Amino acid sequence: MIILVSSLSFAGDTLGAFRYYYNTEVGSTHQTKDSIFSVDVWDGSGTRCSFSVDRAIYRTHHYDMVPYEDTSFVYFDGTFLIDVLNTDLIGIPLPIKHLKFPLISGDRWQAIDTCLYPLRTYYPYAHFDTDSIIDSIYVDTAEARIDVYGDTSIVQINDITLRIKTTERRVMYIDTASGDTLIYTHFTTHRKFNMRIKYVAYTGYISLHIDTLYEAISYDIIHTTPYDSTHVPPVFTGRADYYIRTYIPLSLYENKEVAHSLRVVGREILIHSPYPEVIKIYDIVGRKLFEDRIMGDKKIKLKNGVYFIRFGNKLRKVILK
Repeated sequence: MIILVSSLSFAGDTLGAFRYYYNTEVGSTHQTKDSIFSVDVWDGSGTRCSFSVDRAIYRTHHYDMVPYEDTSFVYFDGTFLIDVLNTDLIGIPLPIKHLKFPLISGDRWQAIDTCLYPLRTYYPYAHFDTDSIIDSIYVDTAEARIDVYGDTSIVQINDITLRIKTTERRVMYIDTASGDTLIYTHFTTHRKFNMRIKYVAYTGYISLHIDTLYEAISYDIIHTTPYDSTHVPPVFTGRADYYIRTYIPLSLYENKEVAHSLRVVGREILIHSPYPEVIKIYDIVGRKLFEDRIMGDKKIKLKNGVYFIRFGNKLRKVILK
């Protein structure tokens, strides 16, 4: 099947659209809402490229114990849909060519966008450490492959590699007798990972899975008297299933009050939630007795008395006898 598109609508990025996701990062799950608050024609300003494309601006709301929001963007240049991966694991916004049009099963392409900075070279980018010198980043090429099944497309991107090099020098000790100073410097953070993305036509991506993240640090050890420099190479360690983002169908989210269940059996409160939700329990004088984020089934046993339970955006009074 070959699908031709002419705008961001295939990815569900139309003005006013919104999507809910579960985000699981390093084992912690929270909920986000992506809303498209601007779609315009972009001429590539601020990049190394010159073109005229549709660009959508996301505002992402994070629902967690400490809510916050951020902004990112996606654009479509007639061939590639470029989405900006912006997670804590990389430290920089990384534009990735998520899709290539027309959609042809088995097609392959270079997945890292080249418009913001040159690939396979160190490039001054921003301050990452505590000194006043601009630090550098290095991003390698990575290959994407697509498989198309009707209105569903699965993209696998392998060997996404980046390095962040900082200029900070750390004086570890000074030997006043010999005049030798031990310095750690030229720190480089290395990160490598794979990514799998599943799209449904005109809905957007319904899952984004970053497989094992491999991370390491390399640096130089310098002695000043007598001068000696030793390079400590990177030793990689892996963290499996580092980042998973899963789409929550709007029908499920809009009917979440029905999907929730809260029952009282004797002195036990039985709770079920199909997605992460915070529950708080207060006694009759307003003291908070319990707070937890639950998903699935939860059983809470309390003494006899009157309690107020806040579950999602609902407040319920229960009497335990």
